[in-house]
Amino acid sequence: IITDWDFGLANMNDFTEGMLYLQQYSLNAIGKTPFIYHVSNNAYDQATIDLYKSKGIEGFHCFGGASNLVPGANQYTGMQMNWINDAAVKNEIHSPCFYSGFDARPWCMIAPWNCNPTTGVYNKWLVGSNPATFTNELIKAKYYLDNNPKALKMLTVYAWNEWGEGGFIEPDVLNGTAYIDAIQNVFGLQ
Repeated sequence: IITDWDFGLANMNDFTEGMLYLQQYSLNAIGKTPFIYHVSNNAYDQATIDLYKSKGIEGFHCFGGASNLVPGANQYTGMQMNWINDAAVKNEIHSPCFYSGFDARPWCMIAPWNCNPTTGVYNKWLVGSNPATFTNELIKAKYYLDNNPKALKMLTVYAWNEWGEGGFIEPDVLNGTAYIDAIQNVFGLQ
């Protein structure tokens, strides 16, 4: 079970009650409690990790989230290693995120929450993703998963079809199924 985002910290009593409900419901329905991990759009510090663990969270996952990018036009890299290399996370059970691309600048005109409130321009994006760079970055991600005992053997790819934010692996007229083929080939899927 995945708990979503960072809203739990806003009202910890409701979060705690919800966690207890999930655990009890699962126990009644399937006879065991679920593995529950938390998704965040922000970096974790040790105090936040300790707080979530005290409420029953067993692992951590980033949404990917542009908050993990540094300002400016970043050259494409699939996994944002700054999130994973954070000492507070890498010593916990976690699953990494992987970008197929990210560029929310087009949304600034219609979704101001996506933009810098001072300048009105979104200042974080990735450029240069294509099937070849995507494949090379997937190979690095697989190596990370295979060689990190705290990493769940699971990779979340952002995104299937976030065309407006530059993140997509959905087949298209330019690349066909190249992104999906890359996932199948790198991970040995049929």
